[in-house]
Amino acid sequence: MISIIVCSINPDAAEKLKQNIAATIGRVEYEVIVFDNRTSGYGICKVYNSCAEKSRYDFLCFLHEDVQFDTIGWGEKIVRKLSEPDCGTIGFAGSKLRTEGFYGIGLATEGTWRSNYIQHLNGRWYVGTFENPDCSEFSPVVVLDGMCLFVSRKVWSEIRFDEQKFPGFHLYDLDFSTAVFAAGYVNYVCHTAIVEHFSEGFYTSTWFEATRDYNGKWAEKLPLYVADCRPTGEMKEYVRRVEFRFIKNMMKGRGKCSWEVIGQLCDAYCAKYGGIKAWEMRYQERRYHKRWKRDGRL
Repeated sequence: MISIIVCSINPDAAEKLKQNIAATIGRVEYEVIVFDNRTSGYGICKVYNSCAEKSRYDFLCFLHEDVQFDTIGWGEKIVRKLSEPDCGTIGFAGSKLRTEGFYGIGLATEGTWRSNYIQHLNGRWYVGTFENPDCSEFSPVVVLDGMCLFVSRKVWSEIRFDEQKFPGFHLYDLDFSTAVFAAGYVNYVCHTAIVEHFSEGFYTSTWFEATRDYNGKWAEKLPLYVADCRPTGEMKEYVRRVEFRFIKNMMKGRGKCSWEVIGQLCDAYCAKYGGIKAWEMRYQERRYHKRWKRDGRL
């Protein structure tokens, strides 16, 4: 009933993932389609669409090979939810609000983040991120992180991954889940199963350009939010606050990001807001640039 699609560059990791799926999925028919992308160099949207076309089951799972399922019987839980007619995409991390701007999926500090997974850091530490203040089995969200995305074949066929706008490996997940939400379906973060994610995202210049493309594509639709999450106050100030916190977190080293990209983020922020807000950002930029030099990171 579930076709699991993996874009792979590490055969050993893919084999380990297949063994994990077999041990945890439960009493659900499934297939695992591993696309070896070491030599083809295709973008992830092309791989996902191509493999989905060849798959046989009515429910699809687009999965990173650096993920591990920790809950026995997760397959039945997912199939049951995906069978609901208004169900869109299901994942394990996402946000109830998406605005135009340069930041990640979402920020827990704004109260819109929902998640249910364990993140490994630098191969040495891990942290559980379990944001579910409503104690729901499935939390409605707008956008989802792409480490694991479940969707019915019907919804995927209607939306598909945008190979033209996002030919690489960034923002495909935000774009796809945004398109599903905009089409009238409900996206969810699953709280009834736990996964582990063994690598961290890296914010590169390619990510910066893909984010710009995402903002441009959805400019007329954003902001998008679930019914109980309409932001209060002026939207521009909300977006500015989110962007400022994201950039400052990158400066603090709370995300894998080069100083080149931090500079691009600062430039975009200052051009957008100007005045005292730009002065404050430039102050933080100078402050943390000195710290990075002192720590030998530059």
